[in-house]
Amino acid sequence: MLTVMNIAPSQLYPISWAFLKCFELLCEHLGFKPYVNVFTHFYHKKFGKLVGLVSLSSTHNDSLFTMYSFSYKYFKINFFKLRCHLGDAERRLLFHPDFTPRFPLYWQKPTRFQPRFEHQLTPKERRAVEVIRQLPHPLNTRALLFLPLVEDPNVLFLGTFCPLCYRHRLAAFLILFL
Repeated sequence: MLTVMNIAPSQLYPISWAFLKCFELLCEHLGFKPYVNVFTHFYHKKFGKLVGLVSLSSTHNDSLFTMYSFSYKYFKINFFKLRCHLGDAERRLLFHPDFTPRFPLYWQKPTRFQPRFEHQLTPKERRAVEVIRQLPHPLNTRALLFLPLVEDPNVLFLGTFCPLCYRHRLAAFLILFL
């Protein structure tokens, strides 16, 4: 998403980072790949006035995730610096094997992108949108961020193997999440 938006990590509001991570986790728990086009179907980019900060907002006035209950209004006084040494495994998060950056490392002018409409999605992406729409909205952001991670989407949170269809995974997700 950073590449699609043409922004550095520090240009994205903290709650927008939470929305991205929640979307990734939601797709993982439902057994879908977190498609960029599916995310841009549900969210679009909002630009700050002069600063260059970017936030994400629901495209359909029906947010997938809740806002945090506390404010991030003082996050702008802090910053972070990433430094990777040659040979670090973390370097792969920032750079391709040819050492070109995976996303902008410095603040850029964000690119505009249009939300994806259903007719623009592939069949797999449309299926993911259909399943996500079945979920009650909005999902609790904080609760979703603290769900246990699973390596295999067929392994549910209770540790039982379930090679069932997406509807069964969705039902199990909802029972455990709600």
